[in-house]
Amino acid sequence: MLNTENILFGGLVGVALGLTGSGGSILVIPFLVYGLGLPLHTALALSLLIVATLSFVGAVRQGLSGEIAWSQALSFSIFGMVISPLVLHLTRHVSQEIHLTLFGILMLFIALNMTFPFFKTAQGPSLEGSKPSATSLGLGGVSVGVLSGFFGVGSGFLIVPLLTLIFRMPYRLAVGTSLVVVALVSFSGFMGAATLGGPLPWHIVRDFIMGGSVGILVASTLVSRVSETLSRRIFAVLLLVIGSFMLYENLTHASRT
Repeated sequence: MLNTENILFGGLVGVALGLTGSGGSILVIPFLVYGLGLPLHTALALSLLIVATLSFVGAVRQGLSGEIAWSQALSFSIFGMVISPLVLHLTRHVSQEIHLTLFGILMLFIALNMTFPFFKTAQGPSLEGSKPSATSLGLGGVSVGVLSGFFGVGSGFLIVPLLTLIFRMPYRLAVGTSLVVVALVSFSGFMGAATLGGPLPWHIVRDFIMGGSVGILVASTLVSRVSETLSRRIFAVLLLVIGSFMLYENLTHASRT
């Protein structure tokens, strides 16, 4: 039976992912842990699968508009696809309290970066003229894989500026290409999580994907009508609120124990 709350949470993630293309997936873990009360290890596995699926839906939508650089997406994804499941396995014994505290800090960092960007985009006149080094691709892919494996997020907030820096592609093309990278790296991480065993609540995945698919498709049609600055600022405020809540919850819990 469909759950309205799950579908609503998924819809919010889809809208955020579709409008920004760079960070909406970070909402999945807080919704699963605090909204639905799931343990972190289950939430991480579900988050990676949900993020991979929703990003794929968004990538298909962007691909139909010709706003994906496929070869660049694949070359950037290779390193992240290897690193993500590896990091997930190596850090699976980190306590939930530490994990969520660091997650809250990450949310605050992303909120700050969306308001005052640390990572400046460097768009160039021609995508074909860029020849990125193996080092830049490797470092970028590894960074994305680490964030995906440890936090269960898509890391689009990092991928978009890296794509514009490494390949010098226009912002809208970087957003679409980012969705492909997120889908590939997140699915690789989920496959790693699946090997750890344990049953997964598939009905939650179904509801999130249903709501998120609608949200991301609706947002993709609005992305050209809503200014990038406005959408990023609204999302930054949302991250600031949720990240502050997570830090408060976990730090106060640590002080009581």
